Formats: sequence, structure tokens, C-alpha cells
Amino acid sequence: AEYTITATTINEDISKGREALEDIKREKPKVVIAIGPQAAFALAQEPALGNSRLFCMILNPQRVLAKAGLFSGVSLNIPPDMQMRTIKQAFANRKRVGIFYSKDPNQEIVDALTRAATAYDLVVVPLPIGSAQEIPGLLSSRETPFDVLLIIPDEKLGSTKIVEYLIKESLRRNLPVVGYNSWFAKNGAVLSFIIDYRGI
Repeated sequence: AEYTITATTINEDISKGREALEDIKREKPKVVIAIGPQAAFALAQEPALGNSRLFCMILNPQRVLAKAGLFSGVSLNIPPDMQMRTIKQAFANRKRVGIFYSKDPNQEIVDALTRAATAYDLVVVPLPIGSAQEIPGLLSSRETPFDVLLIIPDEKLGSTKIVEYLIKESLRRNLPVVGYNSWFAKNGAVLSFIIDYRGI
């Protein structure tokens, strides 16, 4: 079957995004794919496009699109079961998986990881933080409460310096770090979940 692909860039200017969507609607496309959060948010404003809308390349789409109206797509989230299974396979003799996280945005994710861990005889050690300044104090105790550190996407851990500190301190204590992209693997994480963006 013959088809054509038209690409439109939508930046953070919502009004320009709406204009671009008006042009797209006039074309009456079979499907509209939003790549990235800004494009997905703009597409969410067009419920008239209905089932022809798809999103991809978004982390936590249920959070990004919750108010705008979630529609079909492919999330960048790695299933909790897959994360726990991989951690168990990589570190067979370790049981306690520590996770630093901001409570409000990520409690649901940590709860899902906690449930998934039980199937693999692992225990998630939740370490909720109000700010990154709390991390050194939690790591300074003589006995760290976890055997493996899993770093999840979190705004409080968004700084490169904070993550580098976490990796360095954990490795100094002989605690493997698990990250969520190739940057972690290049910067000392023993295991990293690397997503095939082209595949998505």
C-alpha cells in the first residue's frame, strides 16, 4: 500500500502546536503519531482525532497526559516485573533493592516495583526523599539498608552530580548500581536498562 509521511515539529509554544494540528486535521490522516511529551500533550487536545492518535517516546505517559486525556501509545517505562527479574538474574545473591525517590510523583512506581519484587524473592527498600540533600545522610550510616541500588527517573535525582555521587558512593561500598539508560552504564553502573529508541 502506498502512503506518505508528513513530519511537523511542535515546540513548547502551545498556540503554534494548535496551529500545526489544524493543518494536520485538514489532511485527514489515517494516523497521527506524537513523538515526545510536548507533541503528545498537543495531540491530547484534539479528541476529534480519536483512535487515529498514538504517542511514543514518553516516560510515565499516564502522568504527562492525565489531565489532557490519555490515548494509545508506547511508553518508555520498563515493566517492573522485567526490572526485578533482570536484577535477580544479575545479582543472584543479593536480596534488598534500594530506591531513592520523590514520594508524590513516584510512590505508585515504587509500589509496583515492590509488588514485582516478591515474585523473585527480592525486597524493595523504599528511600523517600524530600530533596537530594538527604541522600548523603542516608548513605553515611555504617550499614547500608540495601544490597543493590536501583535508580529510577526522578526529578530529585535529575542532576548529573547527584547521580555521579550515588554511583561513586555505592561502588565504594561494594553495592552495584542499576540505571535506566546508557549514560549510567558509561558512568559506573553495573547494570543499565537501555531502551532501543529506533525499535520503539
